[in-house]
Amino acid sequence: TLAQVAAIGFRDIELPQLYGLSPATVRKAADAAGLKLSSIHLAAMPGMGGTNALSMLSPMQRIVDDIGALGITSAVMPIAPFPAPPVPRAGESFQAAIGRLFTEAGADHWKRTADILNEKASALAPHGIAVGYHNHNMEFAPTGNTTGWDILVARTDPALVKFEIDTGWVATAGMDPAAF
Repeated sequence: TLAQVAAIGFRDIELPQLYGLSPATVRKAADAAGLKLSSIHLAAMPGMGGTNALSMLSPMQRIVDDIGALGITSAVMPIAPFPAPPVPRAGESFQAAIGRLFTEAGADHWKRTADILNEKASALAPHGIAVGYHNHNMEFAPTGNTTGWDILVARTDPALVKFEIDTGWVATAGMDPAAF
């Protein structure tokens, strides 16, 4: 797969996960394909991507060692932790169930997410690893008189936490991605 990605012209990629492979195996395949691995998604919850998958909640030394072995310099939380398992109600789509869970969780859930980002960013910065957050559409839903997005931006340290804007999800939230 990495060779096919390189063949169509990519030279630098962000990994969504390791797919159960060791960091050394992934790095060897990327090197053979001529690809630089600059970023990886680290789920906010353990178990996403497999029982032993690397996540923001993995032991700090494992994160540092695995990311270092990959040559990666940026770890991105791809979605906020789910407040509860998303179980659709009758007639509700899976995506709608996720949105409902975040709405019901309220502002405190977004504050806890920002705190996790700040904590991990502070711990990883001395190792040369930046931390970011990748949005979806639920960040833009009203939460009281604000949004999850506004809480994340206001509560994270801009010197430590960066934002990876997914314009498709911005549009899904009903906003103009170019204006955003």
